[in-house]
Formats: sequence, C-alpha cells, structure tokens
Amino acid sequence: MASGVEESIIKLARDLISATNRPLKISDLFTLATSRLGLNAFQANAAIYNLLKKKLIVEGSKLTYQDILANPLRAQIADFVAKNPGSHVRDIRRAMNIDNAESAWHLKMLEKFGYLRSKRFGKFLAYYPANLAESAYDEILCVIRQDTTYSVLYDVFNSPNASLPEISQRLSMNPSTVQYHLDKLIKLNVVNAATDLASNGSRFSVNNDVWSGILQIAPGFSG
Repeated sequence: MASGVEESIIKLARDLISATNRPLKISDLFTLATSRLGLNAFQANAAIYNLLKKKLIVEGSKLTYQDILANPLRAQIADFVAKNPGSHVRDIRRAMNIDNAESAWHLKMLEKFGYLRSKRFGKFLAYYPANLAESAYDEILCVIRQDTTYSVLYDVFNSPNASLPEISQRLSMNPSTVQYHLDKLIKLNVVNAATDLASNGSRFSVNNDVWSGILQIAPGFSG
C-alpha cells in the first residue's frame, strides 16, 4: 500500500508523534523527511501528499494507519462491519457492548484512516468497509438491518407469493405496519408485488436477483 519512501516517512511520523507527544504536524514531518531522508522538497511533498490521500497519516492525529487496529476493540469493530456491511451504530454498540460515546470515537478513527465509510439514509447512519464500492446495495443493506423490515422480508422469503393478510397473521403485526415495510422493500426492488385477481389484492415475493446480490456482499443474511 505504501512505497519504500512512504514507509520511511510513516516511521518518521510515528517517531515524531512519540517524541513530541503531540498530534502530527505536516510541516514538521516535511522538515524531517528532507533532513533525515535526504529528499528534495518535491519528493517529500509528493510522498506526504500520497500518504495523506491514502489516509495512512492524518494531520492533527497522534495515530497512523498502522496504529489503528492495534486497539483490540477497534479491530473488533472493523471486523464486525466487514462481516455486516450496512450496520447501524446501534448494531455495533450492541455487538461490542459499548456506549454511544465510545462507539462514536472508534468509528470516527476507523473512518478517518480509511478502514470504514459511512452513509446516512433518513435517520439511520450505516457503516461499510471502505473497500466495498458504493452501490444501490448500500441503501438496501441499511434498510433490511432494521428489525421489523427484516422480519417482513424473512417471512416473504420463506413464504413466496404471500398476501398481506397472510404475512400480518404470521407475524402478529398490524397490516398497515406490514404494508409500510413492504413498500420500502418494493421501492428498493428487494420484493416484487403481483396483482392477485382472485382477491383484488397483491401477492409478494423476493426478487431473487437482488437477494443473490445481497448474499454476495453480506453472506451473514440468510433465508
């Protein structure tokens, strides 16, 4: 991920932070890169720019990319999100058994250094591995991680061509609530609705192509 020169500058950054016990200042790092590594101004600027762009170093932080996962809890959070893309902050807090302030700090660091990315859909802030390219599945994963929405989806998956009354009865849920969550899933093409002429209502089934895409990204979901 980093060239030989960049690795040397990362080491300088860590030494500088350790020696001063202060957040990293790029101007100080530039001075060290030119004096200790014998780089000219252009070489030092180019290497430091690349490190900043790759988020291997961050100005104003006492950490470098290599330090982030040295914290066991942060490593666990990164691993959890990698296995559960689209996780809400609530999901992460529950899984790690931590409070809001602690989760916010670690998520900020993981995002700042390029391990995670986040995206907001309505009132939900969802997290994804940074190496997972943005796509329409971002919103889908965020939506189906909502407990009630997933319960409705799971029921439709297990009982294809179900009617609204059938789903409501199985889930012991008000039909209007079920319809609300079905509408969200239909809008995202996760669920298909077909007219049932006999009942003048609709029959619902999972869009298998979209479901296959979900499982490719997040195998933890299962029917």
